[in-house]
Amino acid sequence: MWLDHPNFEKAIEKWWYIDIKGIAMYRMAKYLRYIKVNIKKWNKEVFGDLFAAKSKTQLELEEMQDKIQTSGYNEVSINEENEVLVKYHKIIKREEEFWKQRSRSLWLKVGGRNTRFFHMTAMKHKATNKISKLRIGGIETRKDDEIGNEAKNFFISLLSTDCGFDVYSQRALLETIHLIINDVQNKALVAIPSEDKVKKAVFSFDCNKALGPDGFLLFFF
Repeated sequence: MWLDHPNFEKAIEKWWYIDIKGIAMYRMAKYLRYIKVNIKKWNKEVFGDLFAAKSKTQLELEEMQDKIQTSGYNEVSINEENEVLVKYHKIIKREEEFWKQRSRSLWLKVGGRNTRFFHMTAMKHKATNKISKLRIGGIETRKDDEIGNEAKNFFISLLSTDCGFDVYSQRALLETIHLIINDVQNKALVAIPSEDKVKKAVFSFDCNKALGPDGFLLFFF
């Protein structure tokens, strides 16, 4: 829904071209963090509370239709009703996109205001993915911070465990493995990919998949 706003891309350009020093990955992380903070502020200022806006517009529409029932149709009332209807349909479209992203449903791409379906799917994802309790050192806990820390520590330990081989042992082990990749293939595998290949890989993913560690959907990129 942000892309429908005429000033969104200009706002992104303004936030992106700030002066940040450091290596490329550090600057990238800082840019994204800075943009994320500003997008939240911008979204609140421009779009406001989506669900409050929907309720307010529904009330406006009901009042308008009551007025028409009492006074009858005329050119002024028709124009006023159309303005409210246009605003209401825009909000409904934004609501559908909101729940569609939350539900991460892949089979329904466009159309059909299935906000109830998207809402139920999002709630199901949340319930399925949530670890409500965990046994740590023989003691069961339901505290989110303790569960989160245990999960983080588990993977840090798993992914940083030393295999126990010294350099010579590793080399001796590798020498026993039959080579199936030639030098040309190896150079292709370890070569730095071109910008076109990176772009093709990123754009091949579904844009509404789960958030990355930076909190952005692929759709943003």
